[in-house]
Amino acid sequence: MKNNEESQLFVNQNSKKKNETIKEHSDLKNYLLTKKGLYNLLLIIISIIIFIVLLFIIKIQSFTPSSNEIKENQNNLLPSINQTLINELNEIMKSFEISLPLIVQNKQNISLSKNPKISVVIPIYNNAEKIGLTVHSIQSQNLTDIEIIIIDDNSEDDSVKIIEQFQQEDSRIKLLKNKNNEGILYTRSIGVLNSKGKYIFPINSGDVFINDIFNICYDEAELNFLDIVEFSGYNFSNLTTSPTPIQKFLNHKNDGKIIMQPKLFNFIYREKKDRTGYDIIDEIIFGKCIKSSLYKSAINLLNFFIFTEKLFFYESQVINFGLFKNANSFKFINIKGIIHLHKKKIINDENQFFHDKLKYAMSLYKITQNSKKVKIAIFEYESALNMSSFEISEENKKLVNDAFNEIKICKFISDDKKKDLEIKVKNIISK
Repeated sequence: MKNNEESQLFVNQNSKKKNETIKEHSDLKNYLLTKKGLYNLLLIIISIIIFIVLLFIIKIQSFTPSSNEIKENQNNLLPSINQTLINELNEIMKSFEISLPLIVQNKQNISLSKNPKISVVIPIYNNAEKIGLTVHSIQSQNLTDIEIIIIDDNSEDDSVKIIEQFQQEDSRIKLLKNKNNEGILYTRSIGVLNSKGKYIFPINSGDVFINDIFNICYDEAELNFLDIVEFSGYNFSNLTTSPTPIQKFLNHKNDGKIIMQPKLFNFIYREKKDRTGYDIIDEIIFGKCIKSSLYKSAINLLNFFIFTEKLFFYESQVINFGLFKNANSFKFINIKGIIHLHKKKIINDENQFFHDKLKYAMSLYKITQNSKKVKIAIFEYESALNMSSFEISEENKKLVNDAFNEIKICKFISDDKKKDLEIKVKNIISK
């Protein structure tokens, strides 16, 4: 009897639990059918999916190489080359008791603005070894609202690969490519015409900016409404000799004074005291902060020459002539802002040098032929004629004669000077 009662009690308990379970399922079903229940269920499903995705990512990352490993697989073109050059340059500076460390800041999170304050323009041709040094010096500047325009003149080395790697690290870098080798004057001009900055800082690949020169020049230009701010720097003919100042005639620049036209035009050429000719004052394009609109107007002035002639020499003199002719205001500040690693051009083709000198003289002539300033062009033309102690090509003989035919009709040139030139021209053509 007792066993029957216990059995019945056990059955009743199971039945009760079963009814409770059915009731719980029914309550859960009813709960899930409510809006709140569906919302909570959705949250649970999303949480599970996120958890699964995170597990998957963690697993994938364990098999994914780091960015450093990727760079090593790409022969690590950038860091090793650039850091070595930076270290070498710093050691050189220390040996001359010049404290100019290059501190490369992390610019990865800095984006290019629509209207940057400064455009740095760098033409490059086969200079893979040193372009990183130049870019790092730009990135070390405190002024970050800039764009870096690099124009490759159809290089045959790894220059483009290195620049493209820099682009991955710094969105401010813009790479332009010439289809053919066009020369530095053409190449730099293309970079300027594609720039958006208010001011242009020209620099050659391999040179470096130092100190806080971007901020210094930008503030000077803005405060005094200047078209050109020129600054000093160090010039190394090679890295084993003492540095020398870049400018030839620092005193002529009137340090700290604002120069206006018409005096400003004399800053590229200064007439000698005995009036026998001219000294060229400014024959470099780097070491300047130039208002973009001025630079573009100078390119427009020399358009006939820049995009038709391929020069190996006189690139800086050509564009400087246009800049100083069109500029309204100028200031020289005796602050060192650049290191120019100068490579002396080897003249292994005298006819090419002669050709470029004549072409340069005639570009000046076309600009100045209707003014007394044409004397500067005649001075350069005569200087070219005086260096003709080699066998001149037929092409250059024709160029000499064609140039003289233009010169002899200019009303601002004396008859005596025309006769002197005519004798020299005949001597050259008859050789």
